[in-house]
Amino acid sequence: MPELNAYCVKHYDLGLRPSDKFVDLVSRVEIPQHSRIIDVGCGNGRNTLYLASLGSQVHAVDISRNALSELERRAGLPGVKITALENRMDQLDFNNEFFDYGVSWRVFHIGRPEENRAAIGEMRRVLKKGALAFIAVAASYGKTFWERSTRYGFVDKNTIQYQSNGFLHTKHYFSEEELSDYFRGFDIQDKALFEEQSGHSQLMKHVYWALIMRRKHDTKTG
Repeated sequence: MPELNAYCVKHYDLGLRPSDKFVDLVSRVEIPQHSRIIDVGCGNGRNTLYLASLGSQVHAVDISRNALSELERRAGLPGVKITALENRMDQLDFNNEFFDYGVSWRVFHIGRPEENRAAIGEMRRVLKKGALAFIAVAASYGKTFWERSTRYGFVDKNTIQYQSNGFLHTKHYFSEEELSDYFRGFDIQDKALFEEQSGHSQLMKHVYWALIMRRKHDTKTG
């Protein structure tokens, strides 16, 4: 599949491998086969395909039809159970408490704070009570964060807006204190900082929070 690899390199610079940190988090939990998992902001599906290889039923959600089309091409293998859906992450087209597990890798920091809060709330809504979620969000630490904040300034607390490749980008960088506020509908089971290559540059690395969280039972929260 050389043409697909070229696409991934051009648009994501991540190739076809799942994130090493994502694999590390998932490997700490025994996910039963046929579990129903939602991957919000799946992109080219590098983590989606890994989950499907474990025998899970993965529902891959992204706003990009092009990315989903590439994922669907790669998912046509025996035993791989993936449903791809073009959907906004703050308006998920699923019933309440539909999924056993949730995933969103390097997505919930894209956009303004109110948009991210809405998307996090939607993930909580579609997860079953007590379900685990594996999340990565940008952290307000590291060289890239400080360079961008110095160059562009803030439009909101820890939120930076800048032009790149003809697009206006808005990103929120989470401090440790903000995690419990934004993810108030979850109990954080594990958190750690890690570095990972940016999807748009082979030279640029960002610092992220890697989170394992459990959806709270209290329906009044979040």
